[in-house]
Amino acid sequence: MAWWQDILGIKTRATQSTVISYNGGVKDTTDLEPGTATIVPITRPAIAAAQYTSVQTLSTPSDARLAILRLVHRLNVNIFAMGTAGHLYCSVRVDVDDANHEVFNENWTTNGNKLDAVDVHSGFLPAVLALLTDGNPHTFYFLFWADQANQVQITVVQLWFGLGSCFLTANCTYGAAIPYCAQLTYQGSTTTHVIGATPGGNATVAYSLNTYSGRATTGAGQPSSTFNLTVTNNPYLDITGTVATDYNILKSIYAVIAGT
Repeated sequence: MAWWQDILGIKTRATQSTVISYNGGVKDTTDLEPGTATIVPITRPAIAAAQYTSVQTLSTPSDARLAILRLVHRLNVNIFAMGTAGHLYCSVRVDVDDANHEVFNENWTTNGNKLDAVDVHSGFLPAVLALLTDGNPHTFYFLFWADQANQVQITVVQLWFGLGSCFLTANCTYGAAIPYCAQLTYQGSTTTHVIGATPGGNATVAYSLNTYSGRATTGAGQPSSTFNLTVTNNPYLDITGTVATDYNILKSIYAVIAGT
């Protein structure tokens, strides 16, 4: 039995089914600041002068029928000291130096650890979604400036991203507000789709599989757990959490389409 069959608890013959897999995991820049940095610019630098950069590559599904619809990004910056400055600004951009490729645009006024999370999807920053889901390497540029030079000191700069969302479970309205993250674009009236996914992130997450008729199956699981669901007709997969600054990531997905 193949390892993915053991994970999903299914037995099937290769000649009778198609396996579609995705193993994007959690992409992590790690901490880009090894010590303490003092922010000198008082205007936003161009990406050519970015204080930090990180090249990241997100893997793509093994079959085009599994579509990535949403990516969650989480930023962590620790401000050690503001000095006499009143504002520290941060812009995080992907590949291109314009607002259409700007994932974060921050304005902080106090010391401490700063967390923020944002989703990119077809309705928000579609250019970034298109880039990060093409399977090629892309560069994140981290740009810092303040309203006074040589005052603000930072000690941590880190970003995570992956297939998922920072959407709050409490804000879901099924049939209306759903943070769809992926879709298996396959339909057959008698075909069974078995989908397993491994959630990951910083909080307990809720997950669901949806068909055209709405929410089909719901449940809650701990990060890094694995679940199996059987649905039909172009299922969607979404993942949500309980804290707005957490990332809730589907690290892997395995879909078995019977009879193909």
